[in-house]
Amino acid sequence: MSDLPKPESSNSIKTETHACPDPECAKVFSTTIKLNVHLRLEHNVKFKCSLCSKTFDTNAKLVSHKSVHEDESRSYVCHGCKLAFSDHCDYLIHEFTHSKFRSKFECPECGLISLFRSAIQRHVQKHFDKKQTCPICFEEIQTSKLPSHVGLHNSNRECVECGKRLLGQKQFDEHMTVHTGVKIHQCLYCGKGFGTKNQKAVHTRIHTNERLYSCKYCYRKFIQITDMKRHQAGHDKIRNIECQICKKKFIRAIDLQCHMKTHTKKYSCPECGKRFSVIVSLKLHLLQVHSSERPVECKPCAKRFASEHHYREHTTSKIHKRNLFKETKDS
Repeated sequence: MSDLPKPESSNSIKTETHACPDPECAKVFSTTIKLNVHLRLEHNVKFKCSLCSKTFDTNAKLVSHKSVHEDESRSYVCHGCKLAFSDHCDYLIHEFTHSKFRSKFECPECGLISLFRSAIQRHVQKHFDKKQTCPICFEEIQTSKLPSHVGLHNSNRECVECGKRLLGQKQFDEHMTVHTGVKIHQCLYCGKGFGTKNQKAVHTRIHTNERLYSCKYCYRKFIQITDMKRHQAGHDKIRNIECQICKKKFIRAIDLQCHMKTHTKKYSCPECGKRFSVIVSLKLHLLQVHSSERPVECKPCAKRFASEHHYREHTTSKIHKRNLFKETKDS
């Protein structure tokens, strides 16, 4: 009995945290998402089926695997109260009710550790494909995500500017920055403004050089997860198509065909002699470098461009969208 932690006093307030299960690491995170990212990148933790002990790289593969156990007619008996369950998820959730005085709770399928029993009980449901029908939109939602999904319906708001309906105050505030142009999340290093905290956090890594995402093959680290996935795709596929001139290798034959044009630059600029592999590149070069002609015009911004390509790039910019909004509002 002396080894058991003392129950907390009613006056104490415990913040929900999630600790790394590795005793040598002992890092603590505020959300399960941050902890899962840490486990995948730093510890290469696997997901384990608690029925057959088979391991998987991702939770999605674990959830998909559990379909092989659906036809098995077995029951799960609680060792504490001898209560029997036909559903394995319900059994695992119930098991935590007999550990009231534990200082931490560990998920049996991925090792995630939480200080709160209710949090780990909700977490366990993510390893099962259990769904319930939303009483408002009748969509099939995972049981663990149903409360937050219903909450979004209850906080549905309509934008007075464009009529778009937003789910929740957070989405509404982020959407309104499109109309107001006000970026409330400001970078402390350069002062640049952003519409969301996540955009600001990703941008800040450029200044801090914080690289959270690591390639599982060569351990090269990246600022954004999209950059890491794009880089990692090169490892996942075999490059066995070789250029006979420079010996560079490619995944697809079409990539080699595009590359070969760099060795056959047959179009020469009559003004400066610069050579190009395709006639389109030469025409663009003449327009941009050797001509002041700008045939394509953006009327809301009063700007002109040498090609449709540059005009289309401009239409995605924030300046153009802001000018377009002002023009629509004035009319």
